[in-house]
Amino acid sequence: MEFVTTSTANVFALSSQALVLSSHSHFTKAIQAEVWEDVEEADLHYSNFLQEYRIECLQIKYKQELERCVKVILLVELRSEGLRDDMHGGSTTVEVKDLKRVRSNITQLNGFSNEKMKNQQEQVLLPPLLFVDHEERLQELYDELCDGVVATTALAKQEEAALKVLNGLTIKIERVGEKKVALYPHETIYYERPFVRLHLYNQTGTTEVEPLQDTRGGARDKEIVKHISFMQDIRFKTEIDECIAKKHVVFFEFMHRDKKRGEDVTRCWACLEMDEIPAGGGAPLLLEWYSPPLDVSRSKFKLHTIKELYCNIVVVNEY
Repeated sequence: MEFVTTSTANVFALSSQALVLSSHSHFTKAIQAEVWEDVEEADLHYSNFLQEYRIECLQIKYKQELERCVKVILLVELRSEGLRDDMHGGSTTVEVKDLKRVRSNITQLNGFSNEKMKNQQEQVLLPPLLFVDHEERLQELYDELCDGVVATTALAKQEEAALKVLNGLTIKIERVGEKKVALYPHETIYYERPFVRLHLYNQTGTTEVEPLQDTRGGARDKEIVKHISFMQDIRFKTEIDECIAKKHVVFFEFMHRDKKRGEDVTRCWACLEMDEIPAGGGAPLLLEWYSPPLDVSRSKFKLHTIKELYCNIVVVNEY
């Protein structure tokens, strides 16, 4: 009987599903050929299985699953080599019974995934003794076939980094009530280019955890005319859980442009300690203003606030 091996070009031309079916078929036929003691046919089907199964493995996304699959590849390699040696009077280290154990896993989609393996013992299907002295070859196979795992790991890291950013302490600066603004409610705005500057410090005020951030310029609130409206979210990179655990403090400076000095100056400042954040977040907070200069040690306070004129913020995070 003449057999035609599957060329690499033909393998890549197969659809993913057809490739899986083809490799599984070769594995089954190899075991059947062994039962019939047709060594050459078994060896040929094992070779075709290895060629196609390797391509399947390139799509595997999870390290543990791939580690199991490369063990199967090694078993088939050793069995195939053993069959050739056996024809010349040698001996085999892997027996056909070792492959029969994993047959049902190979012939089902994702048969070595954690989900499929959870009710089976890996040590029974893939006995560690079979792989003694073959650690180097297992590593070679893994390195050769881990493209899918690497890509998935990289994507997972990107998603983790993105999630971490989303979990960063986020504060919405809604509006600023300030007495000079309140004194001239009918002017377009009292201060030139007003904005709020935010700082994140450690509990003692000795270290700035992250670089400062500024809001955009504000405008007089049309409905609450004694206030300047900002309605802007400021997000820090440090996660809110870390801020709470380490008792960081957020400082707010209400600033504007001083025409005479030609620079931005602080009109007043406020601070937010983590224990002031309501459980769950999302609730409005009113922070009292203090007279400058900004004191991150919080040892010198001179009240600047007058009734109903506060720094209006919301901690956006849910936790």
